[in-house]
Amino acid sequence: MQPQRRMNSNFAGRGGQSGVVVKGGGVMMKDALVRALNTGSLALSGRGLTALPPEFTRLDTMEYDNKTWWQEFDVSKLDLSHNALTEVPDFTDLPMLGSLQSIVLLDNQIERLPDKFFRLPSLTNVNASSNKLSCVPDGVGSALNLQALDLSKNPSLQELPSSFGNLHHLSSLNLSDCGLVALPESFGGCSGLQVVDLSRNALVAVPACLVMLQKLTSLDVSKNRLASFPELPSSPSLTRVDLKQNCLTNIPDGVLSCPGLADLTLSFNRLTRFLSKEEAVVCLPSLVALDLRDNKIQDLSFAEGLPRLAHLNVSNNDITSLPPGLGFVETLQTLQLEGNSIRSVRREVLTKGTAEILKYLRSRAADDAVPAAEKTSGFESKAARANAQGLLDLSRTLPDPPLTEIPLDALAADNEYTPPVRVLKCNHQNLAELPGEISLVRSSLAAIEVTGGSWAGRGAFSVGRLDRLPATFAALANLRSVNFAKNAFSAFPAELLCLPQLAHLDLSLNRLTAIPPLRDALPQLDTLLLSENGIAQYPPSLPASLTVLALASNRISDLPAGLPAQLPRLATLDLSNNNVSAVPAELGTMPLRALALEGNPLKAIRRGVLEKGTVAVLAYLRDKMSTDAPPVGAPSGRRIVQY
Repeated sequence: MQPQRRMNSNFAGRGGQSGVVVKGGGVMMKDALVRALNTGSLALSGRGLTALPPEFTRLDTMEYDNKTWWQEFDVSKLDLSHNALTEVPDFTDLPMLGSLQSIVLLDNQIERLPDKFFRLPSLTNVNASSNKLSCVPDGVGSALNLQALDLSKNPSLQELPSSFGNLHHLSSLNLSDCGLVALPESFGGCSGLQVVDLSRNALVAVPACLVMLQKLTSLDVSKNRLASFPELPSSPSLTRVDLKQNCLTNIPDGVLSCPGLADLTLSFNRLTRFLSKEEAVVCLPSLVALDLRDNKIQDLSFAEGLPRLAHLNVSNNDITSLPPGLGFVETLQTLQLEGNSIRSVRREVLTKGTAEILKYLRSRAADDAVPAAEKTSGFESKAARANAQGLLDLSRTLPDPPLTEIPLDALAADNEYTPPVRVLKCNHQNLAELPGEISLVRSSLAAIEVTGGSWAGRGAFSVGRLDRLPATFAALANLRSVNFAKNAFSAFPAELLCLPQLAHLDLSLNRLTAIPPLRDALPQLDTLLLSENGIAQYPPSLPASLTVLALASNRISDLPAGLPAQLPRLATLDLSNNNVSAVPAELGTMPLRALALEGNPLKAIRRGVLEKGTVAVLAYLRDKMSTDAPPVGAPSGRRIVQY
């Protein structure tokens, strides 16, 4: 039984019949127009159309209540999806549709689009997927306001016109499941692109102009024929790259220049190695998920150099042993090893899952280590200088005794041939402070990581003692990544406000209660991790460059208004386990790919909605915003039909 529609009293007659009198059109167009009065969308989806009804070209002659409808109302969306259309008219010749913003032609039989199709001045969204297009008209370059374009599932579409590069405001592009063999060199002109899907095509190369897409956040070029890959934009906004099912034999240099890359898929290629541990820590400091299944990888030591790695899939490779150091990758949550001939770990351990495997590897590390009594000091068991990649790793591994200070000679260069320190790691030691001489590496240091405390037994490290920074820390003007997680900071270090290049900051698991304004001091900050502190107020004045913000497990109760304008690039927001009872509906308009709200006393969002995940929550918030507010820019006297 279908639900009854509520009729607006201004339009409803006796007996529930519409009081609108529409002249000059058939039943189909009458019904569509009445709905358009309320929704702004002229919907002719799923009508079995093989051609547009004759009335479509005479919309300007159709009336309701003796008024010409198109002079009273703007139609912003035209939906012709799920029909059998073989062609569409030139909409620029229909002035009553001159305000169209969105055109949906999904699932038809359209073979070509008129050259003037893209010349509607307000056009922002076009979906012509699942058709029979063999080309894109050169006029596509006229759609200067186009933001989203979906031409997927047009298997005869092999190329794009050079005018495609004129789409400077295009942010979302889906060209998957086409027959593309190449991209135009002008592709780099689409400087606003954020999400690009080129999967399931016949690409053998990608143009070097890809490096110009500085706003790119997600790139899918899976299931093509690529044997190499060009340089990608070095912007921290690029967080996801999918290159599975290509013909790669080496790690593409292009993915090694992405400091914000969190999700990398390289499965079903021909790789024999990934990176060295030292290369990994410098090139991929933000990597969270790595899929390398169905390759020829033999060595997993690279995982020890990925400080954020949580998910690693190396199923169906040529791995025969696991490095004991893998057991100390604290962030690792899932490790998939099926289809390898691993001999260094007993089968019954491998079948017990990730936690047991890591526990076993830690025990092996302790058993195989030289007794601590035979060591002269913890530092002497470490490399005294940075390696060729600039990594100085003073982190503690069992059974070394903990350091209480950083040896100064490790920071100083002996001669011009000593590699400069670019990355300094000193995890799981017993440091209460950093030396003032840290400024010795001010010209080269790009990343510093001092997390956790000394070994506490049972596979854990205690909280570190670091609670302040030397004044000379402010001189490290080239720092881009700072990780002081799991320490004892009770106040936000003022020295961090003097680092204009800082892109990544992790102060989670400390004792902070408040955050100062960061917007002006840290204009390039991309990732801010503040979970598990005692913060009671949402941080004021955050940088507009942020894409990741983690505030889980604090005491925040209120969220400010205007977040979409303040953080226009935010993709991940974690507010779980706080005291938030209400969420502004405007969050639904943000470009969030992950929104965590569990563990809050929310009243306005039903549990069932929360359990469906980010997409459902954002849709719910957008619906709530549209129902709570009157239509923006509606002409005076405009009547809204309510059903």
